[in-house]
Amino acid sequence: MLKNSMKMKVFALVDCDPYGIEIAAILKWGGVAQSGFQLNAMIVPDLIWLGLRPSEIMELSLPQTAVAKMNDRDSKKLFCLQTRLSYYDQVLQK
Repeated sequence: MLKNSMKMKVFALVDCDPYGIEIAAILKWGGVAQSGFQLNAMIVPDLIWLGLRPSEIMELSLPQTAVAKMNDRDSKKLFCLQTRLSYYDQVLQK
């Protein structure tokens, strides 16, 4: 992998919504379709997230006009993502 052979850092600049978080998670840990496979060349465990993180939204006191409301599809995506991230935490701690 280019990252390893060139000793490069890999950055992800993604949206701070369930879809952007999912993209970063897939890059870092792999996707659902990859679960159970050893695709170490395809994942970037030391991925560096650039940009706004969900934990920083409240700290910045952004005006309501700067924050998009989540719809039902967004909420469903977030629930699935939380389940998957919980799985990653369990697997990585073993």
